[in-house]
Order: sequence, then C-alpha cells, then structure tokens
Amino acid sequence: MNSPNSPEETPEESNAQGIRRLVRGLQLAKGFALYFVICNDCPFALKQMELAEAALPPNYVLRVSITQPIESLREYLLERIHQEEHPPRALFLYGLESWIAKDKVVETDMILRINAIRNSFAATLPYCLVFWLPEYLYLAMLRAAPDFCSIRSGIYQLTPPASQAKEIPTTQSLTSGNYTELMGIPLEERKERLQDLTALLAEYQSIEEDSRDLLAEARILQRSGDLYYGFGQYEEAEPLYLRALSIREKQLGAEHPDTANSLNNLALLYRVQGKYAEAEPLYQKAIIIAKKALGKQHPDTQLYLNNYKALWWKQGNPQGAEAFLKAWEEE
Repeated sequence: MNSPNSPEETPEESNAQGIRRLVRGLQLAKGFALYFVICNDCPFALKQMELAEAALPPNYVLRVSITQPIESLREYLLERIHQEEHPPRALFLYGLESWIAKDKVVETDMILRINAIRNSFAATLPYCLVFWLPEYLYLAMLRAAPDFCSIRSGIYQLTPPASQAKEIPTTQSLTSGNYTELMGIPLEERKERLQDLTALLAEYQSIEEDSRDLLAEARILQRSGDLYYGFGQYEEAEPLYLRALSIREKQLGAEHPDTANSLNNLALLYRVQGKYAEAEPLYQKAIIIAKKALGKQHPDTQLYLNNYKALWWKQGNPQGAEAFLKAWEEE
C-alpha cells in the first residue's frame, strides 16, 4: 500500500503517484498479475480509472462492471474477454460494492470460490486484474480470500482531495432497503439522504456515459424518485423514474425483474396523480414480466397485481380489470 502522505504531499500528488505506479506495473507485467486500488468514493475512483486508462495504449484495458451477483469470477471474465475483438492486457474490475454488503462478504460464494481456485487464475487468465474496491471490501476479501490476495503485485490507496474530504456515502448505503423501510426513516434523515443522492447522481453524470456504472445510476435515480414521491413532489419524481426505467430496459432488457419494478413504481406515481390511463399499461407490463421471470406467487408479482387491482378500485370500477386478470390466471 502507498506509504502515508508526507506533510508536504497533498492528496492530489499522492493519488497521481499511485496511478503512475499502477500504470508502470501494468506496462511491465507479463501474464497474470493482481492489483488492488482502494478508494471509498466511487465516482472519484471512476475518474482515476479514466486517468489510468488514458495513460495506456488503446485497447490495453477492458473495464468490467460487476454490479450484479455472479457465481464464478473466472468464468465471467473469460466470457467477457471472448466477446472482445481485441484481447486486452489488463482488466479493471469494479462495482462489487453494489451487491456485496459489509456484513455479507465472507458469505459471498464468489469470493470463497476465488480463494479455492486461486492457482488456476494464472493459467487461464494471463492478464492483469485490477480490483477497484472500497476499503471495507478489500479488508473483507483479505479475510475471506487470503491466499488469493497474497499473490498481489501492488496495492494503491486513493484519497479524494481536500475539497471532497466529506466522503460521499456509497451507492449501496444510499439505495439499500425497500420503499416501506425508506419511509420508516425520520423525515430529516430522508431529506439528508435525498441531498446525498442528488450529489452522488451529479458526480456520476459528470463522467462520460460510456465510463460510468449505469445500473448504479439507475438505483440512485429510483431511490431519489422514491423520496420525492414520499414527499408528495410528483413532478420531481417522474423524470427520475423515467430515466431509471430507460436505463434498465437498455442495460438489463425489457423482461428483467428490475425493469418490472421500475414500471410498477412509475404506475404508482401516475395512479396517485389520477393518471389512470397512463398507469394501467405499466401495471400490466410489470405483472407479465414478474410472472414470467419470478413466478405467480412471488411477492413482487403479487404486489404488482394488488397495485393493479387498487387502480380499478380507485376508479370505482373493481371489475374493470376482470378480462386481463382472468387471462392472467388462465395462463
């Protein structure tokens, strides 16, 4: 790990030195090599990632965003590399904190499997692997996968400059929990969380779209919309919900459960505003997707179904959805 800053060394200088050392290590490495870059500010880490990539030749780096649970890191990376026209020399791995919570690292099968098959990485992945992680995840990996971490070639600590000294809360901490849990938070804390989410979203959107984690951005948009919805600020919530839905449809597909969740939330927003005609097709899409992806009895499927029924009760016409519901039950 980088040595502590000297009194004369600023965070900017320390970060620049760390990136230079990383780049130099990647240029000299032959075959498999393992590096860790530790930074608790995700948007800042993405910007530093851009600097490191820019210092290397074109097609040298392949960025791999891992924001959804995977079983085998090795197989996942091999599949990604196979999709590339030009094989990279280095893989930048990031986004693990999106789904690996602080208290769940040692229980994560992917990390345990990394440690078990550590010796096969050099034989099957002759590339430089660079993990970009928050400190809690790196320390937990040291405990859960000590043998794998022991073969590292370098560790670099990045610190936001003094102007960013107030750490921006992680995407995971700000977007965790469901809507009911969110509304159980005291009002002042919800207002503060919305401010943090707004700042985090601005940081993400200051980065080129091709370089940022769009699924994390969708979660920020969704949760910001939830807060505005809870405050009764529906006009502010709508564009956030729409943008989150658009990202999920493009990144995950039209039939993914997260897409169904966005459809349901947007339908709820329209329902409370009395826009029943706009809400109905969204509910129907959400129900169909959830039934196909999760099953009839899944809690999400049942939630969307109940919300759809409530739409018709709201209009004083509980039989209005009868044809759709009958067809849904018969399928």
